Parts: sequence; structure tokens; C-alpha cells
Amino acid sequence: MNNKLKSSFRANRMNKKNGGFAVILAATIVISISLIIISSLGMLAINENKIAKNAVKSAQAYYAAESGIQDTLYRIIKNKNYEASNSISVGSGNVEISVTED
Repeated sequence: MNNKLKSSFRANRMNKKNGGFAVILAATIVISISLIIISSLGMLAINENKIAKNAVKSAQAYYAAESGIQDTLYRIIKNKNYEASNSISVGSGNVEISVTED
């Protein structure tokens, strides 16, 4: 009976050691998956920021070009003095204008 008790204690000790390993393994897997998710979300946020900045720059360029066109048309319609090539400053950018005849 004494031998059975000793072997039972040994089995319990082995199970406890294996249980500790399983907890460490599970924690490592959970942490790894969490890091992958966090880094993916970070990359998405960075890309969205770049897309937003490009959209703003695109809109600024579009409206600067439209302003240059409107300025030149105004000068032509009102018979104001204008040059075939002109540069104007609009907002934070410069617009190069070229007028040609077809």
C-alpha cells in the first residue's frame, strides 16, 4: 500500500509539472497572437494616415489648378494684361500657367 501511495504522489507531481508547462505555452501563444494583432492594427493606422494625407494634397493641388485656370480666364475675358506663361501663388502652392492657341 505504501508503494501505491508513493507512485500516486509521483504521478501528481508529474501532472503538476506538465500543467505548468501547458500554462506557459498557452500564455506564450496568446501573447504572440496579441502582438501580431497589435502590429497589424498599427500598420493599418499608419497606412490610413498616409492615404488621408495624400487625399488632402490631391485636393489642394486640384483647387490650386482650378484657381490658376479661373485667374487666367478672368484675365482673358476682361482683356487684362496676361502672359502666355505665368506663375501664381495659391494657398501653400504655386501654379504654373501656360496659354496656347489651337
